[in-house]
Amino acid sequence: MNKNNVLGSFLLVVTMSAVLGLYLLYPLNDVDLSLPQANNTPVYTPEKELSQTEYGKKLIHILGLSRSDPPVAKRQLDLLLPPTGVNDKAIYQAYRLMILSNVAQHQQDAVAVMDYVEQIRTLSEHEGMLWLKSESLVESAIEYLKEGELATAEIEIRSAIGIAESIHYDQLLVKAYNTAGAINNVRNDLQDAQYFFHKGLQLGKQYPTHIYNSKLMSNMALLYIYLEDWPKALRIIEKAKKLYFKSGLLEDDAIGILYINESFTHLSSGDVTNGRIAYEKAKALDSDRVSARYKILLLKTYSDVLLAEGDFNKALRVTNQCLQAPNIEKYTLQNGQCYLNRALANIGLHHDDAILDDLERAFSIFEVVGSRSWKVLGLKTLAEYYESQGDLDTALNYYKQYYHGNKALLFDKRQSDIFLLEQDYATATLAKENELLNTEKDLNELLLQKEQLRNRIVVALIIMVSISAVLLAIRLRSIQSKNKALLTQSTTCELTGLYNRRYLEQLLTQPMQFNTSQFGISLVILDLDHFKRVNDTFGHDIGDQVLVEVARRVNQHLFPNDVVARWGGEEFVLLLSGSVDPEQQLNAIRLAIAETPIDTHSGSIDLTTSIGASIGIAQMKLNQDTYKKYLKAADDALYQAKESGRNQVVIAES
Repeated sequence: MNKNNVLGSFLLVVTMSAVLGLYLLYPLNDVDLSLPQANNTPVYTPEKELSQTEYGKKLIHILGLSRSDPPVAKRQLDLLLPPTGVNDKAIYQAYRLMILSNVAQHQQDAVAVMDYVEQIRTLSEHEGMLWLKSESLVESAIEYLKEGELATAEIEIRSAIGIAESIHYDQLLVKAYNTAGAINNVRNDLQDAQYFFHKGLQLGKQYPTHIYNSKLMSNMALLYIYLEDWPKALRIIEKAKKLYFKSGLLEDDAIGILYINESFTHLSSGDVTNGRIAYEKAKALDSDRVSARYKILLLKTYSDVLLAEGDFNKALRVTNQCLQAPNIEKYTLQNGQCYLNRALANIGLHHDDAILDDLERAFSIFEVVGSRSWKVLGLKTLAEYYESQGDLDTALNYYKQYYHGNKALLFDKRQSDIFLLEQDYATATLAKENELLNTEKDLNELLLQKEQLRNRIVVALIIMVSISAVLLAIRLRSIQSKNKALLTQSTTCELTGLYNRRYLEQLLTQPMQFNTSQFGISLVILDLDHFKRVNDTFGHDIGDQVLVEVARRVNQHLFPNDVVARWGGEEFVLLLSGSVDPEQQLNAIRLAIAETPIDTHSGSIDLTTSIGASIGIAQMKLNQDTYKKYLKAADDALYQAKESGRNQVVIAES
């Protein structure tokens, strides 16, 4: 879709809206004031089938119990004798596995949880149970989220939502929307997070006792924390607490994280006293029942409190405890936050030796996680540190990165504020329309009813046109951005950053945009000698490191009009513009690779390369009909180089 198509669609919407508006305003003889039929699409729930048997009813009860009192649920399940043979339906097996998964979650046994999730998924695929497959996808997404694997979690939850929406499995969708929003919260994709949280909250109104209503509200509070709207964040945290206690959910982690978020909010707004009080409430819930992640969050929050109070010595000890916690590497974001807090503690203590390493580690971790707000904070802290050390050039570089990152983040925050205002406006408008609809039932004069209906529709049309304009503008920006990204992806090698084969082949079919010298144009094929041994001996990850380093060294010996592309595997093709003698240039590239071993995670690797080249090609002779001939000649020369002992440059005969 291009700009003209988008503009045409916009004009079409405006035109149709205007025509419809004129039609609605035109006097009518009569108006059908009957209310439109509601959407009666049935909502799916597996409990309908289960509730038809006594055994099924008991499983429903135990599943609910597994969320509020898992040990009791486990004992009751052990005492409940399952049906035998064909009477043990697949849905019974599914509910037993779901109960055991909840118990394993309560016991903080992540391995057992994933094992039960895999059993659930296998059963769902074997029996064709879509609702069960969506359950397993949601659970696995939650586990991946806990471990910081956001990309995998995103894939799982999107699949789960797609399935659940297709079968109208609304009770699971409340949980799925919360999980999707939480994933986007961590990545600071605030608009997507808002979208999913609002969908979850709207759907949750139909299920007021749903245990995930409190978690949705808690995550909405976290969203306002990212937006730095501290008063609203605190109000929503209070609502989330009430929903939690109302739900009967026995999960200390859930209420504890609310206190942790409350502490962070108070500290961020400068209220150190209440920040300490909220932390102490979270600390009081620390026991063997809480997860390892919760214990790490407590240490991170305690260090926040100590830093705010200016107790840098104690903050340093606490951050060291955090960084030495078992399996801290699994909790990537918190790991980075503790490195950052340790650096801040050392800054407060003027321990210059330890600061830079911690800041750079924290920044690297935030880049891996993809949390933009923490990455921006890391950039700012690095800039301030280098400035304090008098390294103004490095400080300026980090300040520039901070400026661009913060600018993008502020834009997203403004977009998020707009989104929230639109949601509030839409809610207020909907409430007003419902009030008007209820009032209409009591009206006796048909003319007044007609006028009210027409006015309401006109308002709706104005809103529709405005929303259409905004959505189409957003869509245009999105398409332009995606097209640019797709163009980059389609013409470059993701691993090395070089152009790919497709790009170079397209380039060779077009007239050269530079003036050649006396040396003419050269087409060159470069192949790494015995590269298969590297992959077989050290593995493909090390092989990838080698390819990246080779690409870097080749680039160092190219001139502005030269082009290098990764042709495939360990093979590269160069288009040389003739800025210097090509034979000398190619030997320089060969020596750059052969004379200096390549450093990898598995140690230094000696590597050589064989090069075949067609040189001295006149500019007018290189076109879409001839370039394959010159590539064939270069390939034959490469073969000759390989046969002659490798690690050499062979020029094809003219």
